[in-house]
Amino acid sequence: MSIIRGLIILILLLDFGGCLWFKGTGVKSLESLQVEGVTVSVIRDDLWRAGGQIGFIPFTPGPNAEAGQLVDRLALMIVKGTADSFIEKKGVFSLITDGNIDNALYVIEGQVEEFDTGSWWKFIGIGKKNMTFKIKGEVRDRKTGDVVARITGFKAFRRVRDAEKVAYALGFSIGERVQH
Repeated sequence: MSIIRGLIILILLLDFGGCLWFKGTGVKSLESLQVEGVTVSVIRDDLWRAGGQIGFIPFTPGPNAEAGQLVDRLALMIVKGTADSFIEKKGVFSLITDGNIDNALYVIEGQVEEFDTGSWWKFIGIGKKNMTFKIKGEVRDRKTGDVVARITGFKAFRRVRDAEKVAYALGFSIGERVQH
């Protein structure tokens, strides 16, 4: 009787393990359904076309991003990417980089909505394999507080050491899209 019980347990373990290992090819993960990159949706076209000086407040950690040194460093990399983009491409906006945003007509502010380093199970072949980085922000008129444009960004990546590159790339894309 113990041999039969052992075989049943072995079959169940193999079946369960197989289901975890071959998770099904028909279902796509949420990351593969989301569009990677940055989008800027203009709300106030009159202010958007006018342009002017714009300040950038580093993004704060959001609901699915653990506050800490890493997320703070990623928020600064977003600012650096945006600043480098403004240097390369001239447009109707000019970025104030000296930290004195009191002179700015507009301000970019937002949150790191999600910074997920994936599942630790990925190292043995099961669990979520991609890390995700998601941002959400706004370009606001500094005096009135009106939202001029909304910014969203998403990127999936594989290694933690690539997180700063991903943040920089998202910041660079923000700068390119703001400089129209």
